[in-house]
This record gives sequence, structure tokens and C-alpha cells, in this order.
Amino acid sequence: MSLSDSALSKLTGGKWILPEVYRQIVNVMPILTMDIQILSPNGQILQVRRAQEPLKGEWWTPGGRMYKGETMLEASQRILWQELNIAPGDVAKVQFKGVLPFENDKSAWNTPAHTLSVVLDVLLASHFEDSQIKLDSTSTNWRWAHIMDKHPEFSVVPTYTVLKDKEAS
Repeated sequence: MSLSDSALSKLTGGKWILPEVYRQIVNVMPILTMDIQILSPNGQILQVRRAQEPLKGEWWTPGGRMYKGETMLEASQRILWQELNIAPGDVAKVQFKGVLPFENDKSAWNTPAHTLSVVLDVLLASHFEDSQIKLDSTSTNWRWAHIMDKHPEFSVVPTYTVLKDKEAS
């Protein structure tokens, strides 16, 4: 069943692009996204197992597309709340780290995609507890990993060692 433009717009607060239009955009230009490296006060990083392309089944940082008119802070707050149930009050610090270009062999449209990802480090507040994390449909699991190799220029994706896995509830 397909939604009308007005129904889709009403459902998404006007922030949605029709699927057939978005498919055309993905095929011809880079997509602006955000990857959020969520850090615990003791230096661990939160990863999610992706439920959809690109990188379906892979461990990655939470993130998503940025919307027109959103600041980096607003986009990070929206993504953290929607994907993980992390509220702005659970964040102690947000720091811009850089922009990473990614070429994905397969997008959600089963076609190659090019993204430019704004990368932020988000430090969780000391009062944050793991039990607060509630995954949305974009992820199946989450885990804390130890940062083994963090590259300041983000020329390569950091390597992690898994500390704890959590299944989606």
C-alpha cells in the first residue's frame, strides 16, 4: 500500500521524501548523514547492529540522515532519541570530529550509494544507565566496545573490541 504525498507528509512532519524520489537522489548525488560515536564516561563506545542496508548485519555507530534546516546538535538529539531513547539530558558533551565520505556497494535501494557523514563524539552523562537504551527498528542489538585505535583525521574507521552485547528487547 502506498501513501499519498499529504498522508506521508502528515505522518512525518513534512520531513520525508517520497521513496521513488529518494531512490533517484541516491543514484545521482551524495547523501548527508550523521554518525554518532557515543562514549561512556569510562571511555567505551556504543555500537548497534544494523537491521537495514547499508551495512545490514554489521556493527556500526548510530546515525542517520540529516534533515534540511537541522543543526548538527538538533540532528544528533533527534537521532539519539529516535534510535536509542537517549534524551538530551543524558548527554554531557557533543563534539564535532569531522566529515567522512563513504561509498557503499548497497543502499536501502539495492544500488550503490555515496554518503558524506558528519561525525560527532557524544559523551554520555555519568547518571546514564544502560537500561535506558531502547532500540528502534533500525538496529537489532547494541553493545559497548573498547576503543583500540581512534584516528583523529577519521581517514579510516576506528577498530573496536567488544565489551558487552545486548539483545534488542
